[in-house]
Order: sequence, then C-alpha cells, then structure tokens
Amino acid sequence: MALDKVRGATVDSSVEDFLRLPGAGPGTVVAPLFVRNLANAFADAQAKRQDADYDLNKALSELDARLLRSRVRRVIQLWRASNGAADRDFKNALCVLILMKGQLRSEA
Repeated sequence: MALDKVRGATVDSSVEDFLRLPGAGPGTVVAPLFVRNLANAFADAQAKRQDADYDLNKALSELDARLLRSRVRRVIQLWRASNGAADRDFKNALCVLILMKGQLRSEA
C-alpha cells in the first residue's frame, strides 16, 4: 500500500526518487510530518476496522472509537492546513502513488 511507504522516518527507498521534491539533492527523502501522521492514523483505523470485522474477541469501546475519530479529524485538518509549495508537491506525488497502488513501473 502506498501509505505504508511514507509511515516511517524516511520514505521507502522504492519511492524515494518519485517523492523527492524538485531541486532536492540525492539521499533519503523524509515525508512531511502531516503525511506520516495521516498514514499512521489510516493504518491504525484500518487495523481497528479489521479487528471489528473479523476478531470477535476484540471490542472497540465507545471511548476508543471517539479517540480514533478525533485523531482522524485532526490529521485531516493538518493535511488541509499544509499548503506550502513543497507540501502541495508532496501531496500531489503521494496521490499519484496512491492511484498507482504504491507500485511504480520500475518495481514491476
């Protein structure tokens, strides 16, 4: 999944060149914090959804659901508020990567 490739301190090496900002030198590419937060919140929400659907031994309390909803709303607000030129470039590249299901042609 594309968001898995931007969850860590640096982006996955398979997409570094694709997500590298114009004019940036070689080396590791660091995803902006708002992107990492969104990717991690999405992964956590997806895991909780999987648990709710398939693991009847794991209950999601109302408090946990409210906390998750608040977290998701917060990361969406941060995504929307990040409007610098570099932020927009990274968002656009990440959206293309998501549409490509995280697989660049060179990986195939």
